[in-house]
Amino acid sequence: MTSPANGDPVLLNCTASYADHSVHPVRPHFLIKVGDVVIVDETIIPERINQYIFVAWKAVELAYNACASINVTLTFDPPTDIQYEFMATNAPKYTNTISIPGEGLLLLHQLQSHFINVTKLIYVYSR
Repeated sequence: MTSPANGDPVLLNCTASYADHSVHPVRPHFLIKVGDVVIVDETIIPERINQYIFVAWKAVELAYNACASINVTLTFDPPTDIQYEFMATNAPKYTNTISIPGEGLLLLHQLQSHFINVTKLIYVYSR
């Protein structure tokens, strides 16, 4: 396989897996930057896997740049569909960032896609 040229596409797949209560679940928020340029700043609607486990993902096609690093940051936004006022409606103070140096993009290009899991299993207790 040949080395990519600047501008060649690289596919980045980010996933977040977490546990929360089925009432008022929080939503993951991805911030993806290449160098200092924001590519994605988005709250993702997760898929419910079972009563308490949620998974969200974001796929982004990036242009290869040997000099720029990628930073993927995951936080959580408070729930928006409030059903019961007596239950907690806050989001956890959680931030996790993964950085890939510019030369790491070569590996991403060679693999054609790469999954970055930027989460821990979190249980958010609402009370």
